[in-house]
Amino acid sequence: MQDTVLYTEMRWPELKSLAEDDAIVLLPVGQVEEHGPHAPVGTDMIISETTARQVADAAVKEMPILVMPTVWAGYSGQGLFKWPGAISLPTQVVISTIEHIVLSLYRSGFRSVLILNSHGHHEGILRVAARRIADQVKLTLVVSHIWRMAEEAMQAARESEEGGCSHAGEYETSLMLAYGKRVDMDACVDEPVLPRSRFVGGDIMTRHNAKVFWSTWGHTSSRSGTYGCPSKATRGKGEQVSEATVAAYLELLRDIRASQLPPG
Repeated sequence: MQDTVLYTEMRWPELKSLAEDDAIVLLPVGQVEEHGPHAPVGTDMIISETTARQVADAAVKEMPILVMPTVWAGYSGQGLFKWPGAISLPTQVVISTIEHIVLSLYRSGFRSVLILNSHGHHEGILRVAARRIADQVKLTLVVSHIWRMAEEAMQAARESEEGGCSHAGEYETSLMLAYGKRVDMDACVDEPVLPRSRFVGGDIMTRHNAKVFWSTWGHTSSRSGTYGCPSKATRGKGEQVSEATVAAYLELLRDIRASQLPPG
């Protein structure tokens, strides 16, 4: 079995062997931006990086797998610049970065890549990148959003109402507590997202059910940079949800492994 899952710790002969064995490459994608007065600005980056590593550590017992360095800088909308912390790149730069990372992996012989994204603003951006890649090479590329893989577990564990699990809310804060990161629960400010239309989603756990895309920053304001209810967060919830998320990813990886494309 592999003695490490980290791509950057491998020597090139090892990477060649893993590519020939159809190893799946995990690409964590996060962001650096404010997450309320209580949570680290690296929350998204930490979630994607930690999840990818936990998933790989579990999956390596069953299949060859690698974890890429985390893409830590992405796109944040202008609404986030009301508070210090955001490091934002133009959308076209983010698309090009993902595109060329995956194309580079392809040139090294890898044919299966799973993106683990933890930043809401990247949903549409990553789809565009995936389509650009698909027009150039033949490989299995799956784009996932970590909070969606956590949906069932978080919906069962949550105490906040709809709108409480958005940016820096109950979900993300619970994960930060579970990871042992620097969270100041005394600084939590609850500001649930309350959309002005029934066609809009106000909660990342259920937002995919919305009838339209209407940016949170376009219909909701915040005093603290929090869009949710972090006061409901607990370490126990974070551990429970994290464990369930890894289990969901393992199931997905088995599906990818069973349906990998032939070389070409």
